[in-house]
Amino acid sequence: MTHTLNERRRAAAWKIHTDVLPVNAKIPAPYVGKDGGALGTALPFCLPSKFADHNLLPAVREAALALFAELEVPWHAGIAGGPGNHLLSSQVQCVNALMPMVNDPSRVAVAFGAVVDVGEVLETEPGRFLTFEYIGPEDFFGEAPGRERIRGAHCTSVDAAFLHCAADGAGELVLVEWKYTESYRVRKADSPRDEVRRARYAAAVNDPTGPVRGDLLAFEHLLDEPFYQLTRQQLLAHALEQSGVADRVRVVLVLPPANDAYQQSLARPEHRDLGATVSEVWHRLLRSPDRFATLDSAVFLDPGVTSVEYRLRYAPDVVWNQTSLLELLQVDDADAVGDVLDWPWDVELHEGGVDLRQGMSGTGLAYPFRLQELMALAAELEAESEAEPDSPHFEDVVEGKGQVRIDHAGLLEALAVWGARDVDDSPDYVNSVSGVVIRCVYEGRRTVAVGSDATTEQCIGAVLDLLDVHLHEGSTYRGAPVDGDRVSVVLGERSNSEALDAIGTLLHAMRGGPSIEVLVTGAGEKPLPLPLAAADFSGSAKAQQYLELMEALAPQPPALLTTVRQGVGREELRAYPMLTANPWWSLRLEGLEVGRFRDNYGWLDVGAVGKTGKIGKARSAWVEAVADPTRVHVTEDSSSIAAAIEALTAFAGVWLGPVGAARQEPDKQNEHALESRILRGDCLVTVNGRRLELLQRDPVVNWGSQFPTRWGHTKGNAARYLDALLRDGDVPWAVEMKVRGSGGVGGYYRHAVAQAVLYRHFIRSAEALQPWFAAHGLDQGACRTAVVVPDLDRQPTWRHRLRAVCRLVDVELVEVSHHYAALR
Repeated sequence: MTHTLNERRRAAAWKIHTDVLPVNAKIPAPYVGKDGGALGTALPFCLPSKFADHNLLPAVREAALALFAELEVPWHAGIAGGPGNHLLSSQVQCVNALMPMVNDPSRVAVAFGAVVDVGEVLETEPGRFLTFEYIGPEDFFGEAPGRERIRGAHCTSVDAAFLHCAADGAGELVLVEWKYTESYRVRKADSPRDEVRRARYAAAVNDPTGPVRGDLLAFEHLLDEPFYQLTRQQLLAHALEQSGVADRVRVVLVLPPANDAYQQSLARPEHRDLGATVSEVWHRLLRSPDRFATLDSAVFLDPGVTSVEYRLRYAPDVVWNQTSLLELLQVDDADAVGDVLDWPWDVELHEGGVDLRQGMSGTGLAYPFRLQELMALAAELEAESEAEPDSPHFEDVVEGKGQVRIDHAGLLEALAVWGARDVDDSPDYVNSVSGVVIRCVYEGRRTVAVGSDATTEQCIGAVLDLLDVHLHEGSTYRGAPVDGDRVSVVLGERSNSEALDAIGTLLHAMRGGPSIEVLVTGAGEKPLPLPLAAADFSGSAKAQQYLELMEALAPQPPALLTTVRQGVGREELRAYPMLTANPWWSLRLEGLEVGRFRDNYGWLDVGAVGKTGKIGKARSAWVEAVADPTRVHVTEDSSSIAAAIEALTAFAGVWLGPVGAARQEPDKQNEHALESRILRGDCLVTVNGRRLELLQRDPVVNWGSQFPTRWGHTKGNAARYLDALLRDGDVPWAVEMKVRGSGGVGGYYRHAVAQAVLYRHFIRSAEALQPWFAAHGLDQGACRTAVVVPDLDRQPTWRHRLRAVCRLVDVELVEVSHHYAALR
C-alpha cells in the first residue's frame, strides 16, 4: 500500500476515534477545492466544511488562526478564513507541529537538533521565535513588480523559519519546507509562464557562485516539481545570506521517509540520469550541500516537541482498540499477538488496553497508544526479567547448575532432587491437565507444581486440577497409596501477589475436601509452606475506579443506535455500554460487535484484514453483505440511517439466517451467542427451581455484561471481567459461562469454577462498590455464583466431576440446552 493510502486510512481512523472532534465532524465529507466548491464524493479523511477549523488541533487552533490572520497568510484551499478540510494537508500538519514553537524556543532545539546545531533561538520576528510562510524582507527576484508580496502566495516562500545563534557564533536563519504526502508528475510546457520564470530565476541559476549548479540540468528541466520549488527556495536562502539578513541561511526539508512517491518524482530521463531519487538528484545540483538538510518528520511525534494529540493524529502505528492492534500486527486473532511481540509469557487483551503478563505480574498500556510503545515495553520488561529477576534465585540445586528463575524445567528437575516420585509433566489427556502442570507425589501427598514462568491462570488452574483429580481418584496415585486427606501445591516464587491472592481465596471458599498446603520455593531450598488468606479488597482503589466508571455510564444508548436497531428489527441485535470507552456504545449481533455509536454518530464494521488478505468467517460474511466500502458511517441523515439498516439486515441474514430460524445442534458452540441470549432473557438460568432475573430488563441494552472485578492485587491495569451479573430479588448472582471446546474440556470447565469463586469474592468484599449495589437494590454481601454450560449429555463423566468441584466451593452448576450455544 502506498504512503498516501496508508495516511488516508490512518487519518480516517483518527477522525473516528479521537475525542477532540465534535461528533458531527466525524462524518465523511467531500474535499473543498481552492475555488470553494465541493469536489467528488464524501471522503472519510475530509471534515465537513463547517468544521474545517478543527483540522487544527485544539492546542494550536486559536493561536494559529489569529497569527495567519495577522500576517494575512492565505490557507491552502482554505474555508471561511481558516484551513482546508483535508486531513492530509501538509500546511495544516506543519502548523500543528510548529505552532507551539512560536512562543517556546526550547522545542525548536529538540525538533531540529538532528540536522542543525541549534544554539540560542532568537526572535525571527518581534514576539515570535518561529514564523510561518516566510518570504524575506526583499523581493529579490521581481516576483511582485509594483505590488506588495503576499506571504504564501505568488512568490517564493517557505512554510516556516527560525533564527538562532549557532555554536560557531554565526547567526543562522533556517528556512523550513514541509512535505507530507506530496508527489509530482511531469508538467505540461507553458511557454508564456516559462518565459516569466526564466526572466526571474535563470540568471541566479546560471550564476557560477550561486547555490544551484545550472550546468548539470537545463533550466527548463528545473521547472519540473519538486525541483522548481527546491530551486527557488535555495535561491532565496542564498540571496538572504548574501544580503546580510543572517550570517548563514540553510533550508531544511521536513519529509517522511515513507513517501516513496515524492522521491520517485523524477519526471524526465534527464532527472534520472543524475540519481535514483529526488534527494540524490538535488544533492548533486547543490553547490554547497551544507546549506540544505532533510529532516525525518517522525521527530515531531515526540509529545515533548508537539503534543500527545499530534502523536495520536499523525503516528503511523496508533492502536485505538483490539481491532487496530490486530491490523497493525497483521495477525488474525489475539492468540498471535504474543508471538509477534516475541513475548515469552501471556498477553492479555481487554476492552481498555493490553497487559503483558509476566508470571503473576502484569504491566500494560491503555488505549490509545503507539505500537512501538508496546514493543518497547515488551523488550524492556523482558530485559529487566533477565537482568534483575523478581523471583529469588534458585541456585546449585541440580548438579551445580545455577538458575536465576525457578522456571518449569528447573522445577521439574528440582522436585526429583527434593525426593518427589513419579514426577511427570506430559499432558494428562484423561484428566484434562496440561503439560504446564507438573504432577508428582511429594512427602507422601498428591502434588501439583508450576514454575515462576506460569501465568496467573495456570497457577489457579493447577489448584483446581489437583482438587478434581484427587476427588476423582482418591488416595491412590498410579496404583500407589497417597495421603487421602492432604494434598500439596508447589509454586515458583511469584513477582506479585495476584495468583497467591486468588489461590488464598479459593482455599477459603472450600467446604470440605482435602486440606491443601501451598509451598513456595526459596533460593536453593526445599519448598516452604506459605499460609494464604483470601484477597482483601476492602480498600481497593481499583474498585473505586470501577465504581466511578459505572456511575458515569448513560442510562440509555444514543438515539441513533436505537433507531438503527429498530429498523433492522432483530432481537439478537443488542447495545452494550463501553465502560472504558464511554460515551461510546457497542452494537453487537448475538455477541459479535458490528459497530459503535456515540451521540449522533456511529459506524458499522466487522472484523479486520490480515497482511495477506486473510479474513475470518465474520468478516467474510460482512464483506459479502455490504461490499465496499466495508466501514459504514452512520449519521442522523435519513439516507445514512437507511443505508445502515440495509447493511445490518443483510449481514444478519448471512450470519444468523432468517429471523426465527430454528437453531441446530452446533459442531462448534459459540460462547458470545450464549452470553447474549442469557443477558437478554432468551435463555433462562434456573437454580434450584428459581429463575434468575436480569440485572435490569431493557428492550435494547444487555445490562450486566462484563462487570469489572479483580482476582488479586497486581501492578497491571486490566480488570477481570465477569460474563454476566444476574439477580434473584436482592441477591446478586455472578455468572460465568463456558461452551464445549475442541479439547481440554475438563480443564476449561474447571477454570470457569475458579473464576466464579474469584468474581463472587471480589463482589462481596470490594466495599467501594457498595453505592452501586445499593442503587440497584442488591445486597452486595449476599452475592452467589454459578457456572452455566450447555448440557453435558455427551460428557456425563465430566458432569459428575464438575458437580463435585462446584459443591466443594459452593458454586452452582447450571446446564442449558445446547441450542442456546448455537450461532444459527
